[in-house]
Amino acid sequence: MLYRIQKGVVTTAHLGLLVLFVLTVSSELPWPAATCYLIISGAWLVLTAVRLPQLLRSFEDRVARMQVMIPGLFGLAATLLAVAAARWWAPVMVAVVELLGWGAVYSNFDKRSKHFMVQGHGPLPDDTWMSPDLETLQEGDLILTDGRMAARTRNSVGHVELIVKGRDGKLKSFSSYMEKGVVMHTLRALIALERRLKQHYIVIRLRQPFTPEQSARATEVALAMLARNAAWRKAAVARRTAMVARLPLPESWRQTLLAKTMPTGYDWSGQYTGFVHQNRWTCMGACLAVLKEVGVETHEYGTGLLGLGTGLLNPLMPIRLVRDPAYRLLRHADKELYDMECSERTAGAATASASKAAPDDNPKTDS
Repeated sequence: MLYRIQKGVVTTAHLGLLVLFVLTVSSELPWPAATCYLIISGAWLVLTAVRLPQLLRSFEDRVARMQVMIPGLFGLAATLLAVAAARWWAPVMVAVVELLGWGAVYSNFDKRSKHFMVQGHGPLPDDTWMSPDLETLQEGDLILTDGRMAARTRNSVGHVELIVKGRDGKLKSFSSYMEKGVVMHTLRALIALERRLKQHYIVIRLRQPFTPEQSARATEVALAMLARNAAWRKAAVARRTAMVARLPLPESWRQTLLAKTMPTGYDWSGQYTGFVHQNRWTCMGACLAVLKEVGVETHEYGTGLLGLGTGLLNPLMPIRLVRDPAYRLLRHADKELYDMECSERTAGAATASASKAAPDDNPKTDS
């Protein structure tokens, strides 16, 4: 609840300052323009500076970066307009202080950017372990991949899959696709596909691994969601087919319309809102639903523009999972540890093989 209140206050403040900026530019306010511009720039500077540590921690998220850049541009514009409208030296001195403040904000922003690398369509921490080997993955991991949504949102990743254990004991990849709805396939098949498409992916790992009970529960929940989604898709296809059949259109047009609008089981509205339905999901919505059912406490997503829980203009964006408190990003240190373990296993196997092949130091002789 506190998060929602903070989000509502911050959003309202940004919108209010934007309205004041427009009113000042259009000379709708009765106060001196220089004073208004300085108040607007100063308020935006304080708001941005207070939130700067939090925003810089989420630097890989384009929306977080925009919450520094856009207020900064408006704040700088307001400060310069204040200088132009000033009639004496005091407003100019205040403007200089504000310019120094905005300079400090952008200096910190630039320093933070040096710890990131551009990967695909957006930045990632420069010590991120890119595309870890199949053997390193484990149950409960979230795999964040490149793809069309990454390009659309201008982030490094735009799709997420959750690793669960199938009833056969093999690791499976669970998610929701635009073309198919909810899916669950072998983890090996997913990684092979990513390699074939030459797309990158990253992995975030639970800080507290699944318990045996959570493991079993995750499997059952994923299978139940798969069944619910299939049932919803079947009913939705029947409804859509009946509706199109009643339209006064040529048959060829009807078939084209059906092909373009046939329900797949994917939650298309979830691309623009944070709603999570009970029978259809986006990729992130499906993964969060499983984690919630097994008792993993993740961050609160999809709360809406004003934090009111409406989901309005607040889609579930996989890039935000990188900073979820329940997970940690696999980094170079994890890769070094994995490489060391592989080397030790290889050396141990070589030693064992050499021992078997070596001649007996004390061979027996015939008496």
